Amino acid sequence: MVTDVLALTGRWPLLLRLVNRLVDRKVRLGVPVGDAMRAASQRLRDAGPSATDTAGMDAAIAAQREEAVEATIEAAVDLLPPGGRDRYRELGVFAEDEAVPVTLVCQLWHTTASLPTDRSHELLTELAELALITVDPSNGGRLGLHDVHRDYLRRALSPAGLARVNAYLLDSVIAGLPTAAPLAVGTLGLRHAWWDIDDGYVLDHAVEHPVASRASSAAMAGTVAGSRKSALVDATQA
Repeated sequence: MVTDVLALTGRWPLLLRLVNRLVDRKVRLGVPVGDAMRAASQRLRDAGPSATDTAGMDAAIAAQREEAVEATIEAAVDLLPPGGRDRYRELGVFAEDEAVPVTLVCQLWHTTASLPTDRSHELLTELAELALITVDPSNGGRLGLHDVHRDYLRRALSPAGLARVNAYLLDSVIAGLPTAAPLAVGTLGLRHAWWDIDDGYVLDHAVEHPVASRASSAAMAGTVAGSRKSALVDATQA
């Protein structure tokens, strides 16, 4: 059985870790180890590259890696509670190779699904246990996504879905901002005080997400008092 799993995963560490967590999760639900391993192997055979190649998965071939990862991720998300699949897909909105604040993820899920913070924390814990994300508890908690997982999530969302979730992310950030006073008489005003943001992730991607949301063709960025803090024109300001 172990030899079978190694062949089906191509001995790729990322995929082996996913399968290991998937098997462990089922075992903790009372499923015998052998049955859990057989179920994981069958999932890879049915939906992974081994469905057409009896030699197993070749980790050196990108297309085969994608098929195998997608099959394993789908098996893992089947164990999530209702709505968990959609919430996981929404994580694909975040920038590549970035540590995303857990608080920002909670804000996003509150906007997209009215998820309370404690429920968001529970879902993040489940995702981490399934090796679908990594979580660093320092600095208030930071979430990490392997680029292979992120690519899968973005494909699952589709361009229209990514634009929609980017808009929700923007709304979730705006909701926590104070109202801004006019910069000067006769100038185009900013309805929200973007310069009050102190979250490094939001500051670093303060142009990227509004542009990706396509929320407004008037979105623009500038610097405030010579700092890198971005002031974005409110999408609702005519």
